[in-house]
Amino acid sequence: GCLCLVGSEMCIRDRRKLADFARRAPNKAVKAKLEGIADVVARILKDLREDPADFTKASQFLDYYLVSTVAVVGKYLDLLGRAATSDGVNALRSTEQTLDTIRAAFEKLYQQLLENEVMDLDVELKVLNSTIAMEGLGEGLPGDRPST
Repeated sequence: GCLCLVGSEMCIRDRRKLADFARRAPNKAVKAKLEGIADVVARILKDLREDPADFTKASQFLDYYLVSTVAVVGKYLDLLGRAATSDGVNALRSTEQTLDTIRAAFEKLYQQLLENEVMDLDVELKVLNSTIAMEGLGEGLPGDRPST
């Protein structure tokens, strides 16, 4: 697993596997989907390096979804040249369609991590503005709104 609470080396390895899988993709559409997933994972990992407080929120997601995605895509690529039955072909098509869902789930996590940072910034700004107002230091400054 990723074990993001301990460190992100395994997550980085799994992201690299996804990028490698993209290079091995059977066509441009699958390649683009896999590159998109790898890109989102890279952005999530960058966010985790910059804001370790997000580890708790992202670790379960990465521990399960990233590991599962790597496993599914690995099996997909292994089956690719050998799937002769209709069940095998259907499984491959289903995997290709699921890649969009996987990317959307990772994008949603990334947006949640960003929203968390926006809320943190908003709280800090409100506290700062309140402190400035309480100390009478904000009057007449640009952006100061007259009270009605």
